[in-house]
Amino acid sequence: MNAAEWATTLSGFIAAAAAVGAGVHWVLKRYMRVHVEDYLVELKPNGGASIHDKITKEVIPMLKELRTEQIAIGEKVAKLEGRFEQHVEEGD
Repeated sequence: MNAAEWATTLSGFIAAAAAVGAGVHWVLKRYMRVHVEDYLVELKPNGGASIHDKITKEVIPMLKELRTEQIAIGEKVAKLEGRFEQHVEEGD
């Protein structure tokens, strides 16, 4: 094989490798983009502007407070039920 044939063969292999590389890049970007970028966005500092940060800082503490109040209300209702049953029994 002379130099021209080697150059042609080598350029063919390079073109094939570039096509395979471009195809792999497209597949990764197309199908993996959503999953990878979602996680990378969470790792980037954004000053607490993401929805995840808002939920963590505002919504979860509010839900914990509501749960505490719900438990307290449940205890008061149980106490009132006891008094009501006692009143009904005394009236009989």
